[in-house]
Amino acid sequence: MACFSPTIRLYSRIHHVNIRDERSVGEQVRSGLRLAGWILLTFAVVGVTLLSEKTLLDRSAANLHRAAGACGLILVATLMFVSVERWGKWFVGALGYWIVKSVCTLPFRPSVMLLQYLLLFIFAFALCARWALRHAPRPTVEKVGMLVVVLALTVSLTLDSPLPLSVGVGVMALTQLAAYVFGPTHRHAKLGET
Repeated sequence: MACFSPTIRLYSRIHHVNIRDERSVGEQVRSGLRLAGWILLTFAVVGVTLLSEKTLLDRSAANLHRAAGACGLILVATLMFVSVERWGKWFVGALGYWIVKSVCTLPFRPSVMLLQYLLLFIFAFALCARWALRHAPRPTVEKVGMLVVVLALTVSLTLDSPLPLSVGVGVMALTQLAAYVFGPTHRHAKLGET
């Protein structure tokens, strides 16, 4: 019996380790439901955006349907503009995923369009990462640029053409340039203080 004593002591130590979260079960359930709600809201916003753009760009659709598509797109754009600080970093992560996916797909299915998308994803990633990783308050013009990139990406997916995404990346670059040139910089504030 003495040879099993260390094993039993080790089991009793492992068995009593509290690896659970310190929150109660109800709080954990509420947290999980909150996360599920955010995921469902994200899918709904993406779905409404793609459906609104498809309806808006469809020339054979009735005018009433196109107007509903325009209203849906305005509603989604307003929602995304107001909450851009929440989803900006996640969008940078999605761009990183698309870059890795494009790099892994390109050797097996080489195409000019995939190469164009890869380059545009890299430029969009660089611009959006610069925007998302900055800790200073973001100017409104840069928020508009971020929104334009997202809407241009969805239009690009709807039309199956990289041209709208290239326009969106160009607008994002111009908004960041405008915010840098016309906005107050931290260098000037530090020079005035010393």
